[in-house]
Amino acid sequence: MKTVLIIAHECVPYNRPGSVIGSQRPFQFAKYLKEFGWRAIVICRDFKLEGRAINNWKSQVDQNINKALLKSSSELFIALPSLPFANQVDRMWRNAVIMDDKKGTFLSHPGFFNSLKRKWATFLKLRTGDYSENWIEVAYYACQKLNSETKIDLLVAEHGPNASLFVASKIHKQFNIPWVIDFRDPIDRDFKPLQRKIFNLWTLPSIRSCARVINVNPYWTSLEMKRFNAKGITLFNGFDEAEFAESVQFAEQLSELKIGYFGTIQKPQDITPFIEALALIKEKEDIRFIYRGNSVAQVQQIVNGLNLPTSICELAGQVPREEILKLYQRCDILLLLSLQDDNDIYFKQGLHPGKTFEYFGANKPILVVPGDNGMLDALILANHSGMVGRTSQEIAQLLQQALVNKKQGLKIFDFNPTFEEIQFFTRKNQTRLLAELLDDVVRESKNCLKTKSIDQN
Repeated sequence: MKTVLIIAHECVPYNRPGSVIGSQRPFQFAKYLKEFGWRAIVICRDFKLEGRAINNWKSQVDQNINKALLKSSSELFIALPSLPFANQVDRMWRNAVIMDDKKGTFLSHPGFFNSLKRKWATFLKLRTGDYSENWIEVAYYACQKLNSETKIDLLVAEHGPNASLFVASKIHKQFNIPWVIDFRDPIDRDFKPLQRKIFNLWTLPSIRSCARVINVNPYWTSLEMKRFNAKGITLFNGFDEAEFAESVQFAEQLSELKIGYFGTIQKPQDITPFIEALALIKEKEDIRFIYRGNSVAQVQQIVNGLNLPTSICELAGQVPREEILKLYQRCDILLLLSLQDDNDIYFKQGLHPGKTFEYFGANKPILVVPGDNGMLDALILANHSGMVGRTSQEIAQLLQQALVNKKQGLKIFDFNPTFEEIQFFTRKNQTRLLAELLDDVVRESKNCLKTKSIDQN
């Protein structure tokens, strides 16, 4: 059995609170790779040990690795601490920002000089790493230690953030181990135009030695293939069938139409048209909107502004993932907010939010609002997984008809996905595709070494 070392800053159960779906990706890959001939070792940052790698941290890492390698499991997870700061520039940046671990935002501390320090440090850090830079040294040491203790056939660097890319690139250069980048979003997605240009000219060459690139939708994959001059494939976020194997029963009114949305609302996503639609429905007493997430204050403000009855809106903050999975099954319709921006190269074709595929797993009708006229609309409509509502009036009509259909025991609305269509998006199937890619990279690497050996002789 071959061994892949997955380098992931975020991986459950050691992730920061705001990285719910993204941190599932490396965990699920490791879970299923053994079924396709690969042993997975995952090193990740332990959020609870953020900034606590001090004094004898190397001996602590050695102990964690030695303890993990004693296990006979074909999937190993090794959680590592991070340094208080990577260098003086990183230290200046950290002193200047307020980190929100739930929302994943970094705002300047009040004051002109803090704002200036943050901007200057952010510019300098384009060369050396983002907020995860303080984990690079620890992860690099751990990779060296693991390579000395067990044979590593291939590296997978999980992005974002980008610490894993710097680590994998250095390990590749030192030990000639082939590596692959698994992107969950474009590497410079959050940069301003000038920052993107500087990053691509200044930093990209140092991490351009990967054998393959992976991303979560075909459009983004094509962009990264061009950027890295590498072959690539698309691996969707998918869903784990095991998480949806058990049905949950709720003692509630059968005539009530329940619509749910769970998670943070990120610009330019807009839930306003949906809430305006609720205000247009006449039989409001038979509607219930369920929300859980970090944007509860924003949702509550819109609800209050429209004077919606509090009895039809069940709003609360973020809850554990296990509870969200149960809430999926409680709902009749799952709301999906599209994200599209003609002025942004990465969002002009829309986006598949990570929860899209979990909705597939929940096997519930999906309502997309307000639609992106792009990849999300195409995916939902092609799979017969739901409907798109573009205006408040259109959404209200869809919900009104869905309510009538439920009371009459009919389908909520167009929802008829086939088994084969949905099975393609399971975590297991996406991992199968990953394993095929890993096999190809290892095979190419061996052939390349043979060719070099022949040339030298």
